[in-house]
Amino acid sequence: MVPSTPLSTFIPDHQRRGLILSWLYCFLGSEEMPDIDVPSNTPLDRLNEIIVGWYRSKAHEAPSSISEVNKRTGVETTTVSRQNAFLQDVGLLQKEGNLFRLTEMGASYAKFLDFGQIEEAKRTLRTILSEWKGFQQVYDYLDLKGPLSREELADRIGLASDKKPVGGTKTGINAIIDLLLFAGIVVERENGLAFSKGAMSEAVATPLRETPSLPKSGPLPTRISTISQEGAVRVEIKVVLDNSLDATKLEELLKIVRKVLLEPER
Repeated sequence: MVPSTPLSTFIPDHQRRGLILSWLYCFLGSEEMPDIDVPSNTPLDRLNEIIVGWYRSKAHEAPSSISEVNKRTGVETTTVSRQNAFLQDVGLLQKEGNLFRLTEMGASYAKFLDFGQIEEAKRTLRTILSEWKGFQQVYDYLDLKGPLSREELADRIGLASDKKPVGGTKTGINAIIDLLLFAGIVVERENGLAFSKGAMSEAVATPLRETPSLPKSGPLPTRISTISQEGAVRVEIKVVLDNSLDATKLEELLKIVRKVLLEPER
């Protein structure tokens, strides 16, 4: 009689869970796999803009409407509406009657984005995405089979959502991949995209810190990022306008910035 060889002899500990879950999915059949929702024809930048729009419409204080988000972002109501299923699925938004409210975690993420607290936004997003139950099958597959190319990961997300990654659905799936990269749950390596177990463990182990006190209204702080390339510097300044912005002060600020950049001290 040939003695059986334990599974652990061939497969490392961190991969056995993913393999076992994959077997379970196959055993239960595709009808038992929870389908996920994906953004609809919306890239990451626009998706984050909509999330911040919900915050600016005070959806963290009381249920708000799609039209209110439209007023604060300029994003068409149909585009805002089509993202609601994904935002609810991932745990950022919840429906109350015909209106919507940001969840506690959704409000924190939106607030950090709104005020340019990028590292805090990433940390919050890691926690949100780590608790996305329907997406665990994708994490397990990426952990087991990765690194994957972007196309391979898109195909796997498409399978989890029961949608082909083409057209507007492909744009939405790419937005999810960009969210994963932004949160640090997926990292880009030379041979493809890989699952970051360290980032996931940190998200699970580290409780979300309380949102710091920030002004309740007013324009966004000016955010400047520089990219140096062969001695040249590209400066990007993003200014979000609203009714409280003093146009004269903005003009003075831009003049000062232009003078500093184009006429440096000698």
